[in-house]
Amino acid sequence: MSIATDLAAIKIVADIEKTNDQPKILKNTVDTLVESVQYIHYAALHVSNHQP
Repeated sequence: MSIATDLAAIKIVADIEKTNDQPKILKNTVDTLVESVQYIHYAALHVSNHQP
């Protein structure tokens, strides 16, 4: 991953920690990636209901 991707991932994790609003999280995720990462070859989202 690039530094831009790492920084975007950190922002996305912070957004997830702040809210349980899944549609908002998904929109913010896409917005962050589009704004922060110059080139995206592949993207995947893994969702789990597992709670530690």
